[in-house]
Amino acid sequence: FKPSSNAIVIKPRHITKPRPYHRVEMFDGEGGVGKTYYNINDKGLRDICYVPHSWKLASTQDNGGISRATHNTLLFGKDSHKLCNKYAVYLIDECSMLSKGHQEDLIEKIGGRVIFMGDPDCQLQFIMTAEDEEALTKRFGCKNLIPAEYYQPFDKESSLIQNIVTLTKNYRIKCD
Repeated sequence: FKPSSNAIVIKPRHITKPRPYHRVEMFDGEGGVGKTYYNINDKGLRDICYVPHSWKLASTQDNGGISRATHNTLLFGKDSHKLCNKYAVYLIDECSMLSKGHQEDLIEKIGGRVIFMGDPDCQLQFIMTAEDEEALTKRFGCKNLIPAEYYQPFDKESSLIQNIVTLTKNYRIKCD
């Protein structure tokens, strides 16, 4: 088939590069290297839920095609079980703000692909809030029975993470 001279030929603007499937991945890198941008704009990912630590940050990704939730909504929300099985891909941003226990809970609860994004080595670590401790006390029956991993930082070396991608080129800051 050869198009006629007045035919409109549409050239694809963006061809997605093949990417191996890993149910649990970690995108590591300092701020500004494009961890969130890369995953939100990956045309091969469909049915995405963007999950940062706060609704304020979630509102920055309002481009119409992405659902949003927060860490606490997935961990402690009234309909968290339903929400954790609603989407194909969960982009967990600012993962350093999760404890190791919460990291493992999300991997266990979420029925789809889990992509953690952040820089656990340089970003703020999680802080156990009174609300978190109250929810965990309710879950485990007593504050003294809360497992130690809920007080430990996010573990990017966890055996539950099947693939780690480290991004290094900073797109926000130009250095001379």
